[in-house]
Amino acid sequence: MPFNGPLYERYGFTYLNDREMGPELRSIREAETAAGIDVGRRAAMRLLLSPG
Repeated sequence: MPFNGPLYERYGFTYLNDREMGPELRSIREAETAAGIDVGRRAAMRLLLSPG
């Protein structure tokens, strides 16, 4: 959904580029691509949590 990215950004999530993705996420995206899913239309995001 085109509105999801901006919504999550408001809550502090940031977009990951290909170099920032770990091997697990890269593996999932490769499997999705092999299954015919267009991962280019999907965003990977993360939320950094502070202790406490």
